[in-house]
Amino acid sequence: MPQRQGLQHSQQQQQVQNTSSAQVLLSTIVEMPLADFETRLQNELLDNEALEVSEHDSPDDAAFMGNDAEDGLNDSERETARLEDELGDYRTLDDVPDTLREAYNNRGEDNGRERQISSEDSSYDELYRQIGELSLSEHEMAIMVYLVGSLDENGFPLER
Repeated sequence: MPQRQGLQHSQQQQQVQNTSSAQVLLSTIVEMPLADFETRLQNELLDNEALEVSEHDSPDDAAFMGNDAEDGLNDSERETARLEDELGDYRTLDDVPDTLREAYNNRGEDNGRERQISSEDSSYDELYRQIGELSLSEHEMAIMVYLVGSLDENGFPLER
């Protein structure tokens, strides 16, 4: 009687997602109609004594609600308030970046000055400056100057 041998192989793929109770709660709040959400929020404020309603709106709330034109401030006062708010994030005056400090000190002044964003030095100037920092013999210096001079504006060797 012949014996039969066989090998059987099966493979399954399964994807499982475990959600926490906080994720389930968040999804139910997001899917909730606005009227139900407001009711639930009021009930939570009444039930939980640690929560309280803030009486002042943050600047983000005013921009979100569209009340930025109705706050009674002109543009320069609004800019000054914004700069003072940004300066409040730093502990000391030394921590404040120079650009922010200059903007705060020069607020309201429009004397037509343009701020220089980049320097006029080219990559060649930077390379020549770096060569000057090295202690090289005259021959090595001449070779380095020649090599820098043979580079194109992208830093690749010129084809000759």
